[in-house]
Amino acid sequence: MRISVASNKFLTLRAQEGYSSHTIRAYRLQHNLLIRDIGDVEIDTVTLGRLREHLHQHVHLKPSSIGHKIRAIKSLFKWLVEEELLLRNPTLRLKEPKQGKRVPKALTIDELELLRDSCTSSLEHAMVGFFFATGCRVGEINRLDRTAIDWQRGCVNVFGKGNKEREVYFGSEARIWLQRYLDSRNIRNFSVQRSSLNA
Repeated sequence: MRISVASNKFLTLRAQEGYSSHTIRAYRLQHNLLIRDIGDVEIDTVTLGRLREHLHQHVHLKPSSIGHKIRAIKSLFKWLVEEELLLRNPTLRLKEPKQGKRVPKALTIDELELLRDSCTSSLEHAMVGFFFATGCRVGEINRLDRTAIDWQRGCVNVFGKGNKEREVYFGSEARIWLQRYLDSRNIRNFSVQRSSLNA
């Protein structure tokens, strides 16, 4: 079995298991880069040496990117061994580079106010307010179900990495701009939900 065939089988199964489309695309990219560098060879001819040569061609990348590349390759070959499609795992001795700890950078109050001032539409105001209030990722907001918003409590359940569900909260400013944006699109009449808020 060639690497391309193995990759397709592996990723098809992972998609059926509920892995996100983003993860599937990222893994497919790394598998394709491996094929580009060492060829679409039979899986039992892949050696630790060939894998290290592949990684050496990407030494210019950040440690986090190299780590992602290694995880994508290791997951494929681990699966091949588990499925008894391969006798030995050539990735066992591949080590991810050490990554320095980074302190997440947050916006200052002044930067947030400048960002809010630059908003020119209800959509932009709603996005900035919701992002800041909830700390949600773009993908989580993209999958947001507007019918699931609890306007009275100011919260909604979002689905993050690994399809994990969590409840996030937002304040009155984000709520107002969300309602203005949804009203401006005439998506749905939220008067029933809002009536309890305005009572």
